[in-house]
Amino acid sequence: MQPLAHPMHTVMMHTAIRWRPLRFSLVGALGFLVDAGVLHLLVFEWHANLFAARVVSFIAAVFATWLTNRTTTFGSGANSAGALFVEWLRYLLSSIVGGATNYAVFVIMVQLFTSVRNSPTIGVAVGSIAGMCMNYVLYSEFVFSSRPGG
Repeated sequence: MQPLAHPMHTVMMHTAIRWRPLRFSLVGALGFLVDAGVLHLLVFEWHANLFAARVVSFIAAVFATWLTNRTTTFGSGANSAGALFVEWLRYLLSSIVGGATNYAVFVIMVQLFTSVRNSPTIGVAVGSIAGMCMNYVLYSEFVFSSRPGG
């Protein structure tokens, strides 16, 4: 019987999982699932207002990704209730900046390119990448920085 994976593939997989941007991206996928799932539940099961539900689903996704990123991606050292609260607020503010970046890039792409107006998914993709990059930088430098005061 042949092994399922060549030893080199196993080494490459372990190295990839240790790569912080990949872990960050996987946590982002989890955040998307939480966001979409909470939105669906609130709107279609509980008949909540779509726009109010979107705010709640965004906050739920941010909370889920904060919990996961702080342990699996960035290795937060915050332990006290006060430090955790400050970290959460920084994370939430950074996520809002990332979301605004995502939306702004989408709007710019739609305004500048007819092809994006005709296929807005392109704008969503480019905006998502821009927002993800902004979030990664802000989380690394502002939220989970190991520098004193950071």
